Amino acid sequence: LAPGGILLIDDGLVALSDGIRQDVTTCGLPATQIAEELGNNRAANTVMLGFWTAITGVVSKEAMRQSVAESVPPKTIDVNMKAFEAGHKRGLEVRLE
Repeated sequence: LAPGGILLIDDGLVALSDGIRQDVTTCGLPATQIAEELGNNRAANTVMLGFWTAITGVVSKEAMRQSVAESVPPKTIDVNMKAFEAGHKRGLEVRLE
């Protein structure tokens, strides 16, 4: 990860030592746990996409939602949209400037 980058971690699964990288911003949430609570732990990546979308603001929420909906199997759209929203909501709480 380049200096100045953003490191996203599933802090329900990963614990980093304090001060391991002072040159990056580290943000975490328990993505797998959130996805499991929604009924599909395989949606953890979508939780992280929602989180990333909110904290970076690099792409609009609606554009990413559309991309996710077009990229997942039809039968998993509902759980993936819920996963995205859950991650996005958490990301808004820590949005980077």
